[in-house]
Amino acid sequence: MSAAHTPVEISATRWWESEECMNGELSYPGQSQLDSCGRRLLEEIADAARRGVLELPPMPKAALKVNRLLRSAEVEMEAVAEAVQLDPALTAQVLRYANSALFGARHVIDTVGDAVSYLGLRRMRELVTSAALNQASGQIHSREYARMEWDYAIHCAAISRALGRRMGLDQEQCYVAGLLQDIGRIPVLVALESHDALPPSPTRDSTADIILEALHRGVGMEIAQAWEEPPSIRDAVGHHLVGREPDIDGPTSFPSTRISEVAGDLCLALGLGRHRRPFPLLDSPSVLDLGWSREELVCWLENDLTPVLEAVRGLN
Repeated sequence: MSAAHTPVEISATRWWESEECMNGELSYPGQSQLDSCGRRLLEEIADAARRGVLELPPMPKAALKVNRLLRSAEVEMEAVAEAVQLDPALTAQVLRYANSALFGARHVIDTVGDAVSYLGLRRMRELVTSAALNQASGQIHSREYARMEWDYAIHCAAISRALGRRMGLDQEQCYVAGLLQDIGRIPVLVALESHDALPPSPTRDSTADIILEALHRGVGMEIAQAWEEPPSIRDAVGHHLVGREPDIDGPTSFPSTRISEVAGDLCLALGLGRHRRPFPLLDSPSVLDLGWSREELVCWLENDLTPVLEAVRGLN
């Protein structure tokens, strides 16, 4: 892991008030910074996406079946457990998650049936989608890049759920919105690898970084549709970071999109799965959109954020 990607030590007192944060700025390099080779590569990958020839990660059949069952009004836990057990990798992942600190297990859970009963059907949606994303990230040959994508996704998801719980929102919806927010980066990373266009280690503001930023929302929307995700999740995938622009209709209908944007900003501020970009967190547009007082925000950062991140660390 490069020094630029070293996460902040979350036990540090009021890290968001450090000089580097207060004097920083949350910004991304634009396409205008690409040289001619970079622009050609961007257009080539974008064209592949438009023509539908960019390889998208499929949702495993067992996971897709589980998610379809979970949308049924008369779903039974036994049917969900049977569907999970059709896929050994999914079975192992569900049991691992069910026994993790992230989901509060207090005793060993050693069967899928017990996992479904303990966690409930709504939590199963989180677990199955997490397992599908983890499998999708395996398409990236570079373990360092794949690990960064997974670290970002699981931290963003856990923070989104915690924020959703604090605001009385649908926690499962917030979790999945955060989890899949950047899923479009996976096939773009695979395409960049095929063109030998990835730096040996993730590099901030590189040509690859700019191309990922430019393309991942549109590609992510294609994946969300293929995975049969509901409108709220497609909105978070396709409209995050642009959701506050006045000419874009829809994101205000889904609080989970705004929640996932805050979670993503926190990951950037802390360097969780992304190169760290210190900036004045409490004054960022996404955080201000929560409508909390400054005191409420500080209280949440001091008391609620650390346990969430520690639970994720235990899962990893």
